[in-house]
Amino acid sequence: MQLCRDVARHIDKYFGRFISLVNASVDITKRDAMTRKNMRRYFLHILNGVDQLYKGIDDPEISIRIQLRQFVVFEVLVQLYL
Repeated sequence: MQLCRDVARHIDKYFGRFISLVNASVDITKRDAMTRKNMRRYFLHILNGVDQLYKGIDDPEISIRIQLRQFVVFEVLVQLYL
């Protein structure tokens, strides 16, 4: 479970960087969708590289596959009480 929290924390750091790459003049809903799509593409690219690395293992007893089954972005709404 700790690994999941660490990965989630790591991905959260990327969101700000990815959203800054999307045109700011686009409405927020579309900008958010484009950001998520770009993040998914980025992490798929990384995992594909890891999968290709493991495919290169030349041992009939070892078979390792890396697949992204689900990409979930949690949204946290914070309400400030003044």
